[in-house]
Amino acid sequence: MTRPNIILLMTDQQRWDSLGCNGNKFVSTPNVDRLAAGGANCTNSFTPWPVCTPVRATMWTGVYPHRHQVIYNSYNMDNLLKETSHEQRTVFESMQAGGYTT
Repeated sequence: MTRPNIILLMTDQQRWDSLGCNGNKFVSTPNVDRLAAGGANCTNSFTPWPVCTPVRATMWTGVYPHRHQVIYNSYNMDNLLKETSHEQRTVFESMQAGGYTT
């Protein structure tokens, strides 16, 4: 069976209701709406931290900022991947184990 392609779109400073696919009637977002219609649109997700780099670190590692210790935006994400516990698999390692190229 062919694996589906995975495209993860992440934007900064964008509210969930700023897209047409989520009900906004004042803007036109046809391309994002089309992607959401043919894929997954996470409508019930919440941020674990109020700034972007800690949130990305949480997405990559699967643990909260108080555990991975990335709590500000100027953190070098390359260091996070080097410092991640060997018992803890990142999302990229999980995808590679599933046959994806990352």
